[in-house]
Amino acid sequence: MVLTEYYSSSKNDFKYKHRKYIINIVEKVLLLIKKLLVMGNQKVRRVKIIYEIKEKLAEYESCFYKNNFKLDFDARRILEKIGLYLEKWQNFYEGYSWNARAIEVGDVRYIEGLLQELHYVSLYKRFEKYNERIVEVGTLYQILKNKKKIQRNYSFRKFHNEMKVMAKQNYINFEKFIINRIFSGEIYTMLRSFNQIEYNFKLIKTHGMYHLLYVYGSPENNTVKVGVTKQNLANRYLKATESYNEHFPTKKLNEIKVIESLNALNLESYLKRKFKQQRHPLFNSTEWFLLTKSELKYFTNDEYKNDADFMKILNYKLDV
Repeated sequence: MVLTEYYSSSKNDFKYKHRKYIINIVEKVLLLIKKLLVMGNQKVRRVKIIYEIKEKLAEYESCFYKNNFKLDFDARRILEKIGLYLEKWQNFYEGYSWNARAIEVGDVRYIEGLLQELHYVSLYKRFEKYNERIVEVGTLYQILKNKKKIQRNYSFRKFHNEMKVMAKQNYINFEKFIINRIFSGEIYTMLRSFNQIEYNFKLIKTHGMYHLLYVYGSPENNTVKVGVTKQNLANRYLKATESYNEHFPTKKLNEIKVIESLNALNLESYLKRKFKQQRHPLFNSTEWFLLTKSELKYFTNDEYKNDADFMKILNYKLDV
């Protein structure tokens, strides 16, 4: 059992009605957990109950965010442990063998103990508020639209789907923008962070996926290779050289330009579109190009710096 600081009646603390709400959820989940032991071979019903438990725990979690509170550290720890068991049970009764486990009496008793601990935390512990406004996706959409940060004809459905992608993005830490949930549910966002950036989903969705844009080539035959990597330039150069030597065994492939950017993938995509008509006929690839001497200066003479579209991508930041 965790030691907690008894909650105050301060207006800044979690209200009693909210505590009552989450405690009621814990009690309902406890009853549902007990049901799992008395279902015999009813796999479908068991899975249905497991889904119901997940939904209830998602409601527990959402109660914090919608009231502008951080999910308590001990509550998060308990929910994560319960979530691991629910996932294994669900996999088992849905017929999967990987990361699967049948429901056993000992496991249920363990979960019951965790829920009793969660009940105690929910009743007595003082919770911490966010020092900024937390809003769900619908509210964020309306605010950004009113501030003209997104276009008037930008549909909510499109925006909501984009938020779902951001919530699952693993390449960069979005915790300053979207709350990292344990159980799937409504997406909650940090309004201040979104107010401080230009909302451009095309740039956001792959932000941080790759860190380096590289350009290899040879001024002798105007051949250029464009690509991205997180950090392994040596390996990329080796593979590019192997492909290059198949067609130009006596010529050397040089490093022309390396640009460090969290938007490297978007920069690469832009260059592929820009030089689409100049794809190299000797390479069956979208990354090799045959440029004119003048076009080659885009890289060798840093003429890309005069390309407003390229620089807009390069300078796009998510710093808040």
